[in-house]
Amino acid sequence: MPRIQLATLGFAMLALLLFAKVAEAERPFIVDSADSLLLRKAQLETYVIANDEFVDHSLFFNMGLTDWLEFSFGARHGIQFAAVQETYRLNAPLLELKGSVMRPRGWRPGLALVSGVRPPWGVG
Repeated sequence: MPRIQLATLGFAMLALLLFAKVAEAERPFIVDSADSLLLRKAQLETYVIANDEFVDHSLFFNMGLTDWLEFSFGARHGIQFAAVQETYRLNAPLLELKGSVMRPRGWRPGLALVSGVRPPWGVG
């Protein structure tokens, strides 16, 4: 990866971290691959996680800003079951930036840097 791309990626991730709230135990950011979307490509990603304690649904819209940099925004919501009452939770908006440092090829794994935040005006 050229130095200008690496510097741009580092600066963008640092900017995301400056707006982040204090870290919480729950981590809503899940990355499925080290590969990023190509320029002007988009993807809608959704998944459900369920067990006897909670049901969570996540919905993200991903878009390629360059051939090596991907931006995602979305939300996560769900119901947490408790002995006394059920609680509805919402984390939104969630912002994520992923940059491919080394794309996967054949059997060789890839490497990506990922940073995500919930902005100060978000809920959750």
